[in-house]
Amino acid sequence: MRKLKGIPASPGIASGPAYIFQVTELTIEKKTISDTSAELKRFEEATHSAIQQINAIREKAESETSSEEAAIFDAHAMFLQDPTLIDAIRQAIGKNAINAEAAVNEAIETHAQTLERLEDEYFRA
Repeated sequence: MRKLKGIPASPGIASGPAYIFQVTELTIEKKTISDTSAELKRFEEATHSAIQQINAIREKAESETSSEEAAIFDAHAMFLQDPTLIDAIRQAIGKNAINAEAAVNEAIETHAQTLERLEDEYFRA
């Protein structure tokens, strides 16, 4: 038997198969762009499309499970609408003239580093 240690989501003991989450590093190519307005528009369109897709997945999940279980997708959509994150992405595109993918990656990395510095281990996880 193999013992795993981690941060529990709830109190108590659990036994059974464990899923070990392994982070896959994505390689995001950072490109300098010349038309920041077009890149901002591309970002806005991609965000709108992603929110529509998440909402469709949420509706399907709700019809197949419950609204409580499907509510996780609300959090995903809210993440894409976070004003602080969106502002950081827009600024990276506009001021640094970088592609949207790299701007999103940088903004998320910055937010993740902020959470990692918090004292609350729940937010650091």
